[in-house]
Amino acid sequence: MASKDIMKLEPGLQTPTASAAPRRLTALNKLYLFFVVATLLVFEFLYHGVPARLTTPLFEHGKPSSGAQFVRSHSLQIGQRWMNQDGGRWRTMLVCNGETPCPTLYAEEGDIVELNVQNDLYAQSSIHWSGMAYQRSTKYGPWNDGTAGLDQYPTLPRGNYSTVHDTTGRWGLNWYAEHTTAGSVDGLYGLAYVAPSPARKRPYHLITSDPLELRQIQEAERNIRHLVIKNHQHRDTGWKLLRMRAEGSEFYCYDSIIVNGKGRVHCRQPGFEKLNGLDLDEKGCIQPQGLPDEKCSPSDANYEIIETEGQQYLMLNLLNAGFEHSVKVAIDGHEMIVVANDGGFVEPLATHVAYIPSAGRITVLVKTNATASEYSVRISSTSVLQNLQGYAVLRYP
Repeated sequence: MASKDIMKLEPGLQTPTASAAPRRLTALNKLYLFFVVATLLVFEFLYHGVPARLTTPLFEHGKPSSGAQFVRSHSLQIGQRWMNQDGGRWRTMLVCNGETPCPTLYAEEGDIVELNVQNDLYAQSSIHWSGMAYQRSTKYGPWNDGTAGLDQYPTLPRGNYSTVHDTTGRWGLNWYAEHTTAGSVDGLYGLAYVAPSPARKRPYHLITSDPLELRQIQEAERNIRHLVIKNHQHRDTGWKLLRMRAEGSEFYCYDSIIVNGKGRVHCRQPGFEKLNGLDLDEKGCIQPQGLPDEKCSPSDANYEIIETEGQQYLMLNLLNAGFEHSVKVAIDGHEMIVVANDGGFVEPLATHVAYIPSAGRITVLVKTNATASEYSVRISSTSVLQNLQGYAVLRYP
């Protein structure tokens, strides 16, 4: 009994067999783990041709995998100026940083976007974001989306307002507009484009399997162009509202369709005097009963020019920022492939005519393999109350 008690109290008298076995097992585990990791790295190298760490994307569908997020800061100064966008009539327009459409705000998926808006108008104002997500629970991103009187106060004259947006998991074509009054009708609107992260899957392989063409399409995505389509009036919204109140009828007739703030007045087409059996005035509009017809004088202003710049493909973001009029878009001699709709990739769809409702946005791919020349980009309203059209130009070098 004494010898057993001594062995329990004095570890030096115990046999080493019980403690040595676990040490040998641990060493074997380490050797086995090293062998497995080395094998996986070798296969990764052989499969990709470069070490795995070099092929890991910075973003995983918009989420930064490491490090701080990139911050992009933008400033908008809201004001007004005299402009004549379609060559038909000078009028006051609402502008951002002196221009309309307002500047395109650019970011890449996963970025943080800081925006400061300075209101130099004579009235209260606010900026509403269409398509941008608002996540109240996240570190960044306000839940008040610019709709004054509903989820925030408007910005007073000479006041300013700042917001921060997290684009993690959000990408595509969005737009912003004044949302306290109808200021977007008078020019206070612009694009906000968030480029998709490198890790996000594209549908381009459904268009072609040729490696060279796929690279050309990716180049077109990097150099994407933006076209903002809008129906334009020669009178401001205040005048329009006063007329509607005085006459008791809706004023839905517009003077032109402009693209990126450029275009011309096109009067009713010759030989097209009726629409659905009703008479059209010179503007191509069906006037409410009892109201006089509108007169029209064609103008000669600049069209928006889309330069191909030698690219084999063009990618175009199309936004219909107009009111009351949906539009159809076509390019003479070219087919369009719709690849995204309202800020999300879709299964590619080839078409000669693209339909865009009011506030709708699509992304199309155009193969520029036609004979070098200038081709009309035709925009036609689908309204049953007015025959209205506008144009832009696709130009080869």
